[in-house]
Amino acid sequence: MKLTPAMQQYAENKALYPDAIILFRMGDFYECFYEDAKLVSQILGITLTARGKDETRAPLAGIPYHALDKYLKQLVDSGHKIAICEQLEDPKFAKGVVKRGVTRVITPGTVVEDSILQEKSNNYIASLFADGASFGFSCCDISTGELLTCEFDKLDTVLTELSRFSPSEIVISPNFASQKMEKIDEFSKSHKVFLAKVSDYYFFYTKAADTIKKHFGISDLSGLGFANQELAVCATGALLTYLKDSSKIDISYIKTIKQHNPSDYLILDAQTIRNLELTKNIRDGSKNGTLLQVIDKTVTSAGGRLLKQWLLHPLSDLQHIRARLTAVDNLTNEQTTTNELRTHFEHLCDMERLISRITFGLANPRDLVTLKQTIQLLPVIREVAAVLQAPLLTKNSQFADLSSLATLIDKAVKDEPPLSVREGHFIKRGYNHELDELHSLSTNAKEILAKIELEEIEKTGIPTLKVKYNRVFGYYLEVTNRYKDKIPNNYVRKQSTVNGERFVTPQLSELEGKILGAQEKIYDIEYKLFVELCEQIKQQTSILQDVAQKIAALDVLCAFAITSSQNRYVMPTMSDDFALAIFDGRHPVIEQTHRDFIPNDCVLTNSERMMIITGPNMAGKSTFMRQVALITLLAHIGCFVPAREATISIVDRLFSRVGSLDDISKGQSTFMVEMTETANILHNATRKSMIILDEIGAGTSTYDGVSIAWAVGLDIVRRVRAKTMFSTHYHVLTQLEEEAGVFNVHSAVLEADDHITFLRKIVRGGTDKSYGIHVAKLAGIPIAIIEEARKIQLKLEADDELHNKIIIEKRPVPISHSNGSSTDEVAFAKVKQKTLLEDN
Repeated sequence: MKLTPAMQQYAENKALYPDAIILFRMGDFYECFYEDAKLVSQILGITLTARGKDETRAPLAGIPYHALDKYLKQLVDSGHKIAICEQLEDPKFAKGVVKRGVTRVITPGTVVEDSILQEKSNNYIASLFADGASFGFSCCDISTGELLTCEFDKLDTVLTELSRFSPSEIVISPNFASQKMEKIDEFSKSHKVFLAKVSDYYFFYTKAADTIKKHFGISDLSGLGFANQELAVCATGALLTYLKDSSKIDISYIKTIKQHNPSDYLILDAQTIRNLELTKNIRDGSKNGTLLQVIDKTVTSAGGRLLKQWLLHPLSDLQHIRARLTAVDNLTNEQTTTNELRTHFEHLCDMERLISRITFGLANPRDLVTLKQTIQLLPVIREVAAVLQAPLLTKNSQFADLSSLATLIDKAVKDEPPLSVREGHFIKRGYNHELDELHSLSTNAKEILAKIELEEIEKTGIPTLKVKYNRVFGYYLEVTNRYKDKIPNNYVRKQSTVNGERFVTPQLSELEGKILGAQEKIYDIEYKLFVELCEQIKQQTSILQDVAQKIAALDVLCAFAITSSQNRYVMPTMSDDFALAIFDGRHPVIEQTHRDFIPNDCVLTNSERMMIITGPNMAGKSTFMRQVALITLLAHIGCFVPAREATISIVDRLFSRVGSLDDISKGQSTFMVEMTETANILHNATRKSMIILDEIGAGTSTYDGVSIAWAVGLDIVRRVRAKTMFSTHYHVLTQLEEEAGVFNVHSAVLEADDHITFLRKIVRGGTDKSYGIHVAKLAGIPIAIIEEARKIQLKLEADDELHNKIIIEKRPVPISHSNGSSTDEVAFAKVKQKTLLEDN
């Protein structure tokens, strides 16, 4: 089949990027052909047409070039790779078919368009490399220039960090071991992550080290912290290669790399992040009703992104936590200063993402003006913050002097420029002499031509001489036949008419070229000046990124202070001791909608480290446990906490097994999911961990459930010895109190005249009542059914008392270890049913 030159170009580019949708620039449209056209038509809901006839007929779908961002988001969100094939030369000057080529490949992790990115969320792309049981990991947000790397020795740790960073794309070798690949595939499907499988040899081996050295301009990787970290080198080098070569991205603005050490942070696994609803609620996956929503009082985009990072990576270092708390205390006591800082923050641009847009050539004149205004505010912010004494605040309010950059932008760009660079007329007069002349020429063309006409009349003595214009000759001098004898020698005849002659002069021809080309030249020169200006700004990338990070940190600390003041939070006392003591603690999220929220105390010590919580549904057991976990978490990120008083000890991991759903995609029942999460806790918890368990064993038969719950409780209190809150409807588990370290509490209920009132108060002692029938009545179950249930309950209780007493036979339980012991090594407490038959 014979193709036109343009379609040959398309075919060549499609062959280079067979797995991508090619957006082929043709004039004012990006066109898609063949299968790409059909796919794009379906995704975008646009008309599918055709190009050519008969055997050359090709399905066609196109989008206007100026609407690319709008449609790009839909294409990326649908999980497809997009290759932008641009016109590489001006069609007006092209000889033959316009040259075209792919200038950028866009995937979910390589998006930089503001219209697609979320302001207060990072968009990470990760890279994974495996060697045996060890892993190299690297993660980058190309919209901000953040790059980090580390190594792991467990796949579970990899999955935990992926959950915390929540990348939209993972670069991975197709040679990943099948079992590991299965886990990564599961993660990518459940979290809707785009997997980019690339050449193992080319990306991860051959080029990795050299790519890193070349990018950072170094000869030895140890200076970047890569000593004895070959796997991290492979992952990082592959990621940089992918961004630069595969995605055709200029990554020169990525100036630093951070060695990420998970041990620096309190570890939160995916289940805990979900169960505690830290950033997304379980109902619809939105931010509503989450801890993030409550504490996000940031006013800058960078601050919002940093807050989310802090929330998902709570600190584990006591000194660093205390430094943040001291800063928040300082800001809380200086409310006027805090509010003034936040007012200034509202006028700052997102410098992190602006730098990337400048590098990618996506910035516009207004971006430069907002950057100038941001720089001009830095001395003001520094002066306002000068009254603050906390070392962390002092450190983050010291900015480099960028006044010369602000002055440069101010001299070059108008204060209210147009949005697009191509619109022109955004460079100030006086910045460029040639540009000023062209502006003057374009603006004063009539006056200049009138002046030339007058000058020529005076020179030649021809009073009827006129300067005129037509499309054929352009500008010309017209002289009537009466004055033919006075025509100068330098006049060049262009045309004779009935009444006279038309001439041009070198001066007029030169002026014509200037006038007619002035506007186009203005656009070209202003664009060139804009590019030069951006290059000068790019030279300050490291400084601008440092300032942006400091502003973000100040914004988050101010947000903590505002949240703490508005919600009556207190500064917790942090320690390395085991004890946890919270007095009048409150749930930070629920109290926002329940102003009559009932506070509760929680004290866990080495001698009373496991709390068995009983009581009816709806009485506040789960809320109580979650609030303790959230208070602990808030303290670890450096925020004040909702309590009257709190002493929080450092925790290394926070486990929350609260409720489960069937995982149909894996063929797993609620009980299987519950057991998998519990196994994770038993294998990974340490004495410094905090464990929250809600209704262990509820997904199976009563005796199986009691047995498992009992055995799990014994293992935790005897071997793990972590701070634990264990709620259950198996009232027999209150007998665990006989074990050293265990104590009972219950949610108090007021019962009167067959009615119950939930007091929402946690008090000492166990209970043997669940009040299930009362709860059913409150839920609206018909009265007739409620009455029938009461009768059945009375019969069962009477029978239970006389005939079916459950006796727990307690035996020493062999202790399993956290080194991967199999499930059948865990000894279960044996439950015996002793039936005493009495024939009435």
